Amino acid sequence: MTRKYYQKILVPFDGSEPSKKAIEEARMMQNIYPADITLLQVLPNPYADRGSIGYRMLNTPYGANAEAYEEAQAELSALKEGFAHPDQVSLLLVEGAVATAIVDVIEKGKYDLVIMGSEGLGQALKRFLLGSVTKYVLEHVDTPVLVLR
Repeated sequence: MTRKYYQKILVPFDGSEPSKKAIEEARMMQNIYPADITLLQVLPNPYADRGSIGYRMLNTPYGANAEAYEEAQAELSALKEGFAHPDQVSLLLVEGAVATAIVDVIEKGKYDLVIMGSEGLGQALKRFLLGSVTKYVLEHVDTPVLVLR
């Protein structure tokens, strides 16, 4: 029996403690085998959260949220440096409805594994077990998802 290892891993990050644990797990996995890792941050778009589905990729500061873009880019860049193979870590910033954007990125990127936190910073009231974004992702993808608390 051959052991499967993951070659392409997505790690959504929002700065919450569970998402920081997801980053640490991805670092440990990359120490074991040479996975390509994508660190994803979704900058919420209030209009996208009102029923519009999808996202747009960002590679330059945008509109009134230029400061948020710069902060996210700097934070992801700093996280990348902590990996054993930073050359195999890519950064992806998108704007949109957080849950649907993550699902779209997973599907279009054909990832082998997703590592994410159980709840994010946007949880004003804690859910019973999982945050709404994590629950949405689990319900809408066939890709294995490792959820960390």
